[in-house]
Amino acid sequence: QSGDFEIANAGHPPPLSLKGSPVATDSGLVLGIQKQEAYITTHGKFDKGDGLLLFTDGVIEAKNVKNQNYGLEKLRRELISCELRSSAEIVEKILHSVITYRTHLNILDDAAMVAIQYLG
Repeated sequence: QSGDFEIANAGHPPPLSLKGSPVATDSGLVLGIQKQEAYITTHGKFDKGDGLLLFTDGVIEAKNVKNQNYGLEKLRRELISCELRSSAEIVEKILHSVITYRTHLNILDDAAMVAIQYLG
């Protein structure tokens, strides 16, 4: 209810705010590699309408016919164009963009996204 959040990163790219800017996180070791791994958390506070896009590297590493990665900058532009959309609509729009961009029938790396919004 307060808008406060706390996140930790287990080896994935830093999340993006729904406005497209990276959220600084300490990228820890991939989850599950070491039994007693400690992760550094990042704290923040959402204003009404703020949120995060969490994603795996498979999203930004999807390749086109020229073997070019989808990339963080293209992801940022897509995210910024999603202003005023719901979390589900944001993920759907970006997923469609990634699928259209890539040339392989299957994405070769894990590709997952979660968008969260603070509604106040």
